[in-house]
Amino acid sequence: MVQQVTDIEEIVKSWAWTYFKKNHPSSKLSDYILEVNWDHVVFPISETTFSEELHIDVPDALTVFKSHFDNYTDDAQENVFKTERTTTASLTTTMQKGYRRGWNVGLTIPLPDTLGKFTAGYGREVTINRSTADTQTTQFKWAIDTKINAPGKKRTVAILNVEEKESSCKYKTQVTMRGEVGVRISTCLNPLNPPFYLQNDLPTILKDRAEDIARDVTFSQNMSYVTWTVEGLLSFKYAVHQNVSVRYEELPTSNEA
Repeated sequence: MVQQVTDIEEIVKSWAWTYFKKNHPSSKLSDYILEVNWDHVVFPISETTFSEELHIDVPDALTVFKSHFDNYTDDAQENVFKTERTTTASLTTTMQKGYRRGWNVGLTIPLPDTLGKFTAGYGREVTINRSTADTQTTQFKWAIDTKINAPGKKRTVAILNVEEKESSCKYKTQVTMRGEVGVRISTCLNPLNPPFYLQNDLPTILKDRAEDIARDVTFSQNMSYVTWTVEGLLSFKYAVHQNVSVRYEELPTSNEA
């Protein structure tokens, strides 16, 4: 799917500059700085739906710790296998359709229940920071404290493995935008000149630039809000459980030890 993401901040800046240019026809854009203020605009989302969920076991378990016990006696010994290790889980978000504000998206959506129960380190929500592929990581701690039987005249090898899964799904949600957006226009030529400030309802600005936005973006009848469809992908790689494997080997010779 080709990415269809609109930079609404660029639309707002274009609207502001067009208005400013009418009153200052000799002005050059390169001589000015345009700063957009989103403080009075809200972006609530409707119910998020998920589809095409896929869960795959990573074929090779991740070895996070390995230890051995050499028993040169004839009698079995009991050893304690105790350690703490961390693994890294990753979450990649990709937006295929929607909007951004400059480089930022800042959209928070829930995780599907099937993923949320395995990815507790991320909580029950995920924030989409960028419209392009963006990977977030978090650390998980694994601890083991168990007794290992080491038979006589053998090397006992204990290994802590963590099994991982890879999961992915598509998401779709509706974002309702409402409120007034402001643009501060200041000159680079003379910092002492007072800035020019413009403000208007975001739905009105977007409606005026309808040719620059997706066709399925809808406007309320009274123009108080605009609804934007956002779609994309979530991809996870995370550990699901740990296990300890034990094997026995011949004791090494003095040269091998």
